[in-house]
This record gives sequence, structure tokens and C-alpha cells, in this order.
Amino acid sequence: MSLDERTLRSEAQYLRKTTALTYTQLLSNNNNQFDRHESSEVFLIHDTLDEELLLGVKLLLEYHGLTVRVDVAPATIQGDYQPDQQRVEPLAHLLRYARTLLYIHIEGTPVSNWADWKLAYMDTIAPTKTAIIALPSPNHTPNTSNVASHLAKYPLVEERNGGLYVAEATALSFIEWLQRDIPDNNLTFG
Repeated sequence: MSLDERTLRSEAQYLRKTTALTYTQLLSNNNNQFDRHESSEVFLIHDTLDEELLLGVKLLLEYHGLTVRVDVAPATIQGDYQPDQQRVEPLAHLLRYARTLLYIHIEGTPVSNWADWKLAYMDTIAPTKTAIIALPSPNHTPNTSNVASHLAKYPLVEERNGGLYVAEATALSFIEWLQRDIPDNNLTFG
């Protein structure tokens, strides 16, 4: 499985057809399997209404053996609304129990206030635990230089030789990057 739009969509479509579930159900189904206090390796956030593409990324990460939770609040709800206490507390809890925060950035898509809040929150509790997957907008070729400038401080996850790698740490696979020593910030990961 690879990190290209055609493959991601194809895998998501296949799963949807074989399970007869909606994309929303497939994205949130995995979340329901977690205990509230159980950790995950990846907490996937996004600013897209494209559930098919999002499910494809989730499947790719699971294909590589990672446990993934997805922020299933629809982008229409996230939009440019300011974070409020009712949504902040559950999100903060999920972020504390994640090994890393992975933001799916679709080229040309503005970063919402919600995504900014999640990125900033993760920076405060574990500043070296956030990465970005930059995907092209439909009908465009990938160009990671178009990632919003304030996202440039986060390493990009890219595909090389059939594996996922962190661009800034060329020798580390994404899984090795996840498992590296991280200063203890009272995080729980089992």
C-alpha cells in the first residue's frame, strides 16, 4: 500500500464495499474499540471533508502495524469555530494518550482554528511528537513546499521504498521515529 491518492482511495473504497459501512462509520469504528484510557500510537487529525482519503491514510498506517485513532469531528463542525470547553476536554484527553499527533494536510486547504489548537496543545505537552502528511489537493501533484508556513516546523512523513519515513530524519522510518526516546511529560503509552 502506498501514500498516493489513487491507492488510498482504492483501499478505502474496497473496505467500504466489503463492509457495507459508511466512511464515517469506518473512521469512528476503530475509536470505539479503544478504552477511554487506552493509548494509541497515532492520533490522526485533519481539516478535510474527504472521508474517503482520510480512511485511506488510516488504512495505510494500520497496514504498517500502527494503532490509529481518528479525530472524527467533521470538518464542517471544526471549521473556523473557536475551540470551546465542551470539545476541548475530550480532545485534550485523547491527545495525552497518543504517542504522536499526525496532521493530514491537503494542499491548498486552510488550517482551521481547531487544528491549530490541537497542534499547539500537543506542542505544550510533547513538542517532538507531531508530524505532517502533506497530500495534494485533487488533480494536483504533490508539492510539500506549499505546506502552510506555520506547519513547516513539523517534520513531514513521506513514502520511500515501500515504507514511511520522516523527512527530517532520513535514516529513521516513521515507526522508529515514533519509538525514539521522548522526554517524559507524564504521558502514558503502553
